[in-house]
Amino acid sequence: MNATTALRLLRGLGVPVVSTSDAVALLDQSPATASKTMERLAAAELVRPIRRGLWSLEPNIDPYLVAGHLVAPYPAYVSLWSALYLRELIEQIPSSIYVASLARAQEIRTTVGTYSIHRLTPELFGGFEIKEPSGVKLATAEWIRARFPAGRVPRRYRRPGGALVRSARLGGSSSVIPRRDEPRIVLVMGASRAASTTARHGALDPQVRR
Repeated sequence: MNATTALRLLRGLGVPVVSTSDAVALLDQSPATASKTMERLAAAELVRPIRRGLWSLEPNIDPYLVAGHLVAPYPAYVSLWSALYLRELIEQIPSSIYVASLARAQEIRTTVGTYSIHRLTPELFGGFEIKEPSGVKLATAEWIRARFPAGRVPRRYRRPGGALVRSARLGGSSSVIPRRDEPRIVLVMGASRAASTTARHGALDPQVRR
């Protein structure tokens, strides 16, 4: 099967991110052959490797869009500090993308950014919407305000040693907010998002083996 046909079939799934397992089933190939097919597409810059076994069909994919696909089949959505920022409730830009999920808590490094996965109980999980036109799964403002009044994020959801952030008003300069100071971050209504997603995360993208 040539690359053009393979890419057409994969895009026919209507999703921005696919796994090698998806390619195995759709292209009717062995795991080794499907992996080689995806590597050829990546070499031609038609797809982008996210992490081992996971691929973006959009070479310049929004890192926030990837969050909902990292721990499949478990559901997940952008939440906590990242949701506060995307909802323009804080000025600071988290260096990691915070994700709420039913999957186990973990940190996942990818070619498009680092993701901090936080496990919520089924009773707490929910309260998100799909933002159009991006398709990003994002915690609703009501869910955020109900669980984090005055911007106070519970200790168990904070990264050990403090959170590295970039100030949207200081041209992207980096600073570390000590963990003890995180609850004191003042919510800023209507704070502008000065940097694009690519600019925010590009310098932090780790190199990941395929």
